[in-house]
Amino acid sequence: MLMECPARVAAASTATSMALRISIVVPLRAWNDEARRCVERMCRLLRPGDECILVPDGFPLVADLPAPCRLVPLATHGGPAVARNAGARVAGGDVLFFVDADVLLAANAVEIVRAQFSQSAISAVFGSYDDAPSAPGAVSRFRNLLHHFQHQSHAGPVRSFWTGCGAIRRSVFEALGGFSVRYDRPAMEDVELGARLARAGGEVRLEPTLLCTHLKRWTLRSMIVTDIRDRAIPWSRLIYADGDSVAVMNADRRGRVALALTAVLGACLVLGLLWPLCWLVAAAAFLMLLLWQRSFLALLRRCGGWRLLAAGSLLLPVHLASGAIGFGYVTAEVALRRIRDACHAGRR
Repeated sequence: MLMECPARVAAASTATSMALRISIVVPLRAWNDEARRCVERMCRLLRPGDECILVPDGFPLVADLPAPCRLVPLATHGGPAVARNAGARVAGGDVLFFVDADVLLAANAVEIVRAQFSQSAISAVFGSYDDAPSAPGAVSRFRNLLHHFQHQSHAGPVRSFWTGCGAIRRSVFEALGGFSVRYDRPAMEDVELGARLARAGGEVRLEPTLLCTHLKRWTLRSMIVTDIRDRAIPWSRLIYADGDSVAVMNADRRGRVALALTAVLGACLVLGLLWPLCWLVAAAAFLMLLLWQRSFLALLRRCGGWRLLAAGSLLLPVHLASGAIGFGYVTAEVALRRIRDACHAGRR
């Protein structure tokens, strides 16, 4: 059972020490080149007393690993939430530093985490991808820079969490009962934990200097599938279940306005087949969307020049439309459930 006890969370967040030990926990879906590079980098950043816990999720891992590494294999595939919980259970550190297997931590990442917990009573901290993603191609650079921009734009106290490069006091994590295991694939298990932590009175900080390089290669198809299946749908379900407590980051006012403009753009493009004047409204909505997102587009221009700016201007509505599709699907799901419940109540 997942626990939310403000008193326990507050008490668990008060102990600070310069001798804090860090346990990095990495769930592994495969032992590939990305994972090897990730582990090699993080092991070079650890102090004596720190550790790196690798959790192969349902596959055997036979490899020569650096000294700080410990293996916690799962006999069957359980998903990232199960894997991270398994690693956390055997961790000996004061701080659990969750890292994805497809990122390279910045040289100062571990020390930034240590300093954050040593110098304040925060419960959790997380960072962002840097602005130099390694994967080439317009889609990969767009998607990774979008994530960088969203996180960098929300520096400071937040009501969320991120396991790509995020740390939490082990005592707080245990008081909360860990990640919800209802997620059997990468989705919103970290955001849900962050919202639960915030409701329990813990402080979560988004630290803009805590950076990592994302190694993932995106395709247009993988971007759309991920944005709908693993982002918009589970996030929308969280919003309907928990209200505005999880409506943060890319679901803030900026994101909602952008989503509304994208909905107008899509609707007018379709209606234009019957009433061509609607295409003028679609063009206006598209220009307004670009103006509304000008800060992000400026980042694309700065990092990738005019070619990435042009590609990003077209990919942005696709990304937002994926979010609208996911939200619409969940809205219909919720409406049908309420109608069904009302019908059942009327028959009693």
